[in-house]
Amino acid sequence: EEVFRFVLEMNECDDKNEYRCHQGQCIPKSLFEDDHLNPDCLDRSDEVAIQTNKNFCHQDPSFRCEEQSCRVGQGEFSCGDGQCINEFERCKNGRHLAYFESVVKMSEIPIPYQKCLEVMLFLTKALGFYQDLCDTEVLPEFNGMLNDVLRQICPKTVQLPQLPLLFGHVRLIYTNSQPYFDPSRV
Repeated sequence: EEVFRFVLEMNECDDKNEYRCHQGQCIPKSLFEDDHLNPDCLDRSDEVAIQTNKNFCHQDPSFRCEEQSCRVGQGEFSCGDGQCINEFERCKNGRHLAYFESVVKMSEIPIPYQKCLEVMLFLTKALGFYQDLCDTEVLPEFNGMLNDVLRQICPKTVQLPQLPLLFGHVRLIYTNSQPYFDPSRV
């Protein structure tokens, strides 16, 4: 599906007879807003009403859910079963946790560096669903000394996430030389 995504975005629709979905797919205009429960665009952009009721898909193994994709440009994350979530939400099937595991890859990281990444995930709010875990398991042990913790347990530069973020080669690198609680940077 992702391999041919750019082909969808590059094709031209017949403005007279076709509706162009947000991801580039063309559908007949007669199918635009014709059945809010069964969108024809893979990204559901032809049925506005369904955008507000997308969380039923985790329990509905029908075409309208299984073959739909989330609207990435709007910050949606695909749970893999048709459910789309926004930042700070959780997949009902737990896929957000699998994503977290793949981003952090804790098993391949030395233990002191794992704590550094946990604090960095909290501070950057990189994974909103990780916030609860940090609030209960990570932060109490540091008791408000995040600057000191970062300097003590983190190397001078930290790559987060561990995998390239864009285009297979763009990475985010953080430095721990700047204080976290800097009132001049509000």
